[in-house]
Parts: sequence; structure tokens; C-alpha cells
Amino acid sequence: MKFRKNLLVIATSTLALALSGCGGDGGPSSVAPKAQELTVCLASEPDSIDPALNSAVDGATMLVHLDSGLYRYQQKNGKLELTLDLAEKIDKATVEVTDHEPDGDGWKEVKYPNGTRYTVTLREGIKWSDGSAIKSDDFIYSWNRASGASLAADYGYMFEQIADGVAHETDDEAFPSLAMAKVDDRKFTFDVMVDVPFMDQLLAFPTYFPVQKATIDANDGETKGKWATEPSTFVSCGAYKMQSWEHGSNIVLVKNPNYWDAANIKLDKITFALSDNDSAMLASYKSGQYQMIDSVPNEQIDQLKKDYPNEFTIAGQMGTYYISFNVNSSVFSKAANEADRAKVRKALGLFIDREYIVKEIGKAGQIPANAFVSAGLSDPAGGEFVDHNGPNRDGAGYYNKGESEAAYEANVAEAVQLLKDVGYAYDENTKKFTDFPAFKYLYNTNTGHEAIAKNVKDTLARYGITVTLENQDWSTFLQTRKQGNYDVARNGWVADYDDPSSYLTMWTTQSGNNDCQFGKGAHANEAIYSADLNNDGQIGANEQNLTWAQSYDVLMANAAKETNAAKRFQILHAAEDVLMSTGAICPIYYYTDIYMLKQNVEGFFSSPLGYKFFMYCNVK
Repeated sequence: MKFRKNLLVIATSTLALALSGCGGDGGPSSVAPKAQELTVCLASEPDSIDPALNSAVDGATMLVHLDSGLYRYQQKNGKLELTLDLAEKIDKATVEVTDHEPDGDGWKEVKYPNGTRYTVTLREGIKWSDGSAIKSDDFIYSWNRASGASLAADYGYMFEQIADGVAHETDDEAFPSLAMAKVDDRKFTFDVMVDVPFMDQLLAFPTYFPVQKATIDANDGETKGKWATEPSTFVSCGAYKMQSWEHGSNIVLVKNPNYWDAANIKLDKITFALSDNDSAMLASYKSGQYQMIDSVPNEQIDQLKKDYPNEFTIAGQMGTYYISFNVNSSVFSKAANEADRAKVRKALGLFIDREYIVKEIGKAGQIPANAFVSAGLSDPAGGEFVDHNGPNRDGAGYYNKGESEAAYEANVAEAVQLLKDVGYAYDENTKKFTDFPAFKYLYNTNTGHEAIAKNVKDTLARYGITVTLENQDWSTFLQTRKQGNYDVARNGWVADYDDPSSYLTMWTTQSGNNDCQFGKGAHANEAIYSADLNNDGQIGANEQNLTWAQSYDVLMANAAKETNAAKRFQILHAAEDVLMSTGAICPIYYYTDIYMLKQNVEGFFSSPLGYKFFMYCNVK
């Protein structure tokens, strides 16, 4: 999920252990005192809080309070656990499942004899915030809407685990629905081709939350997600309902009496203040106006650690701060082909001093990254996925992280040679390039992002490379990247679930989170990639000179259908090999998450997926 702040931590190897909390456990307990209220500031105006259209962590945090899925996260005995939410029970059975998969310009029917059928039984009497009943039809409608071509949601690919998910993502009228069926008003089924080890986590993910069809039909029109922009039309099904939304200022939530577990929700009111000015956020926190803030001025981190040792928190998360390059940008046009442009991007990444960034700018325990998939994800081969990354599967990654002065100088020497090989002129006396094109570096408003952007600019200037910095507000920034209207941009990703595919599926051609534009436009025709499609540890003649769709997309499709965990992870490592070969993903560090929380707030917890949970808080 897209992440807008500057700082995040490495998580432990499992979701259950990677949890930060304050006070008592979140979950059923004694009734809280009346008039329990909290004002928090996570970020500025969300891009969207339509569950199907949101793709940012701050929006997801709001959604886990406003809406519900079949599962929910709770804190129990200091651990994060998935428990049933709108579902009373979910049963699994092995059945033959039929899927339709791409075959040239058409589709072929494929049978999976050991597929899985999930039968979901909803809780009796569950209701929307307007008092109407939540039924099986709501889930069938919502999942088909979120995955369908007409909505073109960033996370449409999340439903490819369900049979006919890939076909439904297209505009082919022959596949109007996922493999779902209504049994009765409280029961429905859905089929998956193979057993998905993280299916319960998907069922707790906001994109899988139900939405009310009547509300959307009455309010959306030509503007997708319009229903979710005003309290008068925001019908929800979670612990809270929206009381007001003063755009650009705050969103106020109050307890939803129609939520099935309302008796155990402690806070009566949550005000999400909206701001991307972290200096103003800190001032409001110090004054007592805000009880929690999710970002602080970068230059004040050291002092805040000293002044607020019990309130300044570094928590566990799984994520990567990185720079993304638009593979269809013409800015590096001197590189005559995509292979040379990949060298240019790799060179620019090697110039970056990651060790300096984490120690002098981050200052919160970040670790320089040597690959895109972050630390914190276990691997069947033992240890973590990162322990086996890189072409040699030795954890050395795809470049030297430059943690010593000698290592960084070696990176610089390699970068210089790469650019010289492409044909850029280098003055051996000044140690600068004389004809490298200037380019724009795009970032969203935040003092941490600005500090890193300035560091990148100053570092590259030492080698004759001119960078112009451009700042945009969060919503505009997201759309600029998504539409490919940029050259180079800061980026960040926090895992959506505890599996490497959360980092890798997003780069398939049709993914709405594919900001690098892989497989799109001119890049679709670049047949330069090699991939171990047979998963035999070798690259055969027919596995070379492939397009993005023929290489990366096929690897991710193969991984989704592989039932052997060890073989599946081999495929995921091979996919990361292809991804990192482009140079378009330039990892900087593995995230750490900082926030400040008043000591009189108990029961708060956060997850390694970036969410903050306030519903079980007591304010003393």
C-alpha cells in the first residue's frame, strides 16, 4: 500500500509479533467511560476512502474504523490476531475449480482439480450504518465492482486469486463476474484455484470490504467514488460512521450503533485532523489539541527522542522507501535502447549514499535496502526472504548498500563506468559528466521527503548531474505517478499482507499500482528480459528476449498457481530478479514508523501493515 510519510521500521518475521501497542489489549472488555474522544492527525486530505479506490495507508486506517470485512485485526496478549468480523464462520472445501486464462487474443478454460471453495456465513442481523441489512449480495456486488474493468481500481489485481479474476479484470463481456455464488441472504461462496496461504489477510484488507450498491448507484454517476466524499452519502458498516467532513481540515467519526460489536467499541468520537504540515502537527500535539500524530519535522527527531521518551515511538512495519523511474520517460534519450536506459537508472541509484540518508536524515533505525521486498517476511528456505535475495540467493541483494566509505566509493566508480559505457561524456579532471540531461525529481509534501530529495540533488550535482525538485500535494502526487506524467519520483510501499507477492504483484502490466509503467506504452514492446519461467534454475533459449508481459507477468501468474511453498518462493525471487534488472526501482531503505501518542491514551495499537487502531482506546 502506498505510504506517504518519511519514516517506517523493520518488522519481525510474523504479523503476530510485529505489533506496537500502548496500554491494554484491544478487544472485548469492560465498557469505557462516556464521552471518550480522540483527535489524531495522520496526514492531509485522503485521495479516496472508497474501499475499492483507496490505495494509501492513511486512507486504509480511516477505512478500518468506518468499514468492516469478513475478518478484522485485534490485539490480544500483545499480539496482532485476525478474528472474524462480519462473518460468523468461513468454511473451506477442496473442489474442482474452473478458471479462464489468457490464450493469445482469447481465453482458455483450465480445470484445477484441487481448488478451494470458501463458504462464507455472515453474522445474523448485521446492518449498514443506515440500518438496512447487509446481505450476501453486497459482497458479491462489491468484489465484482472492485475487480472490474469499469472501475479500473488500483487494487483490481487483488482479486486474481479468485477464479476468473484475471478475465473479469478485462473488459471482456463474457466474464461479468468472479467465481462467486449466492446461497442465501447470509451465505455465499467463492472459488480459488489453489489454496492461498494469506487469504484470511486479504479478507481483512479494505479492498475486500463491502459497499452499498444503492448508495453508489444513487451518487456516483460519472465520478467514481463520489459517494465516499461526503458524510451525507457515506454509508458504512464498521465501528464508526462519518459525522462530518470539512475538506482540507478534518473528518469526524462517531460510533455506529448498528455495528454488530458496538458494545465493545470504546471511543465515542475520533477526529482525523487533515494536514501535511508536520511542524503544525507537532505544535498542535504539544498544545494538547492532538493526542496522536503520525509525522514529525525531520530536523526535530533527535530532540523529540530526548524530550518525549515515553511518547515518541518507533514501531514495527514492513515497507521500503524507494525511488521510481518512469520507464517510458524520454529524459534519458541519449541511451538508445531500453537496456542502456536500465544502465542509466542503475547508475543513478548507485550514486545515492544510503548510509548517509539513514543516519543523518532518517535517524530512526532505518536499514539501507539492497532489494525491493523488505525485511520481515519469512522464507521457506529458512530465515527471511531478504536473506535469500539477489541473483546468488545469498542475501547480498542487487548492489552493494555502500555501508562503508570504500563500498560507497566502489558504487560511485561502477556508476561512472555505466554512464560512460552508455556514451555520456565524463571529464576526468573535474570528475563530472558534461552532457547528462537535467531531470525532475518529484516528491510529496513532507520534511523527510524534502530532505532526501535535496540530498539526492546535491549528491548527483557532485558528478555533473542536475536535478530539479518538484513538490506536489499528496492527492495530485498520486495521480501524477499513476498516469506516468513524471521522470523520477520518490515512492514508498508498505506490505498489504504478510507475503512477498504483496510487493511484486503490483508491478504486473495491468496493476493500477504500476507507477513505473512496466509493460505499458512503448515499454510493452521491449523484448529484452530473461526469466526462469520453468523454475529449474536455468535460463533457456526460449526464456530470453521476452517482453514484460512474457516474462514478469508470467512469473507472477505462475507463482499464484504454485502450491509448493519452496517452489513458489523460488518463482518470487526470480520475479524480483527481473524487476531489479530494470533499474527502475531504486530502494533506499527499509522503513521505520514513528509517531507520537499521549501517555493518557491506552489501548492503541498499530500493525506492520501501516494501520493505526483507535477504536479500543481509553482516554484517561
